[in-house]
Amino acid sequence: MTRYQKLQQPKSKEKSPFGWMKLYNIFYSLALIVFVGAIAVTYYYSYTEKIISEKAVSISEKNPFDLTKYNWNKNQTKNLLIVEEASNYVNHPHPKRMGAHLLSESGATTVLDGDKGNGAFKKSYGIMQVKLGTVYYVKNKRPDLIKLYAPEVNVLPKEDILDKLRKDPYFNAKMAALTHIVLIGVCGDENRATVAYNRGVCKADAQGQMYLNKILQHENEI
Repeated sequence: MTRYQKLQQPKSKEKSPFGWMKLYNIFYSLALIVFVGAIAVTYYYSYTEKIISEKAVSISEKNPFDLTKYNWNKNQTKNLLIVEEASNYVNHPHPKRMGAHLLSESGATTVLDGDKGNGAFKKSYGIMQVKLGTVYYVKNKRPDLIKLYAPEVNVLPKEDILDKLRKDPYFNAKMAALTHIVLIGVCGDENRATVAYNRGVCKADAQGQMYLNKILQHENEI
């Protein structure tokens, strides 16, 4: 057979091992990418769910107001949130109790003056109906709390304190929460303190018991 004839003969197709290796490498790479991607996606969602659950726990520990139970108007919602924030700021043990006081004292609406027939020291002011005399009662009983949470009481004249009680709802709520903290110490427990907040004495008479019942009802609303 001549050299030309040899060149004209069809070449036998030999299976190259390199072709299969390429396919294997491509398949292996794709499988590896899918595997790593699956791990990454699983880790991402599990980590995200962990963060969400941790946030949920931290929020539930603070026992925030639930403002979805009733159709509160904008003014009421604002005042409820102010009381919640102020109560948390002064580390009140039960912010919802202060929210219930807000609903009982003013219906969570903005009020400047209450008990209009009384004088300046006996008249109640603001969303939590705090008396000017009560501010100085707290100052005398727990100057440490005033120094820590309401230092303005130590420097402002009484006229300015009165004005803040009337026009600064956050200050009003802060003083209400501090008052309740002091009354818990004086009366021995939260319910007696609640009665004293309204009646001025720890022991519940008939009117005081009615007030306490109303407070407990309002707590369920938030």
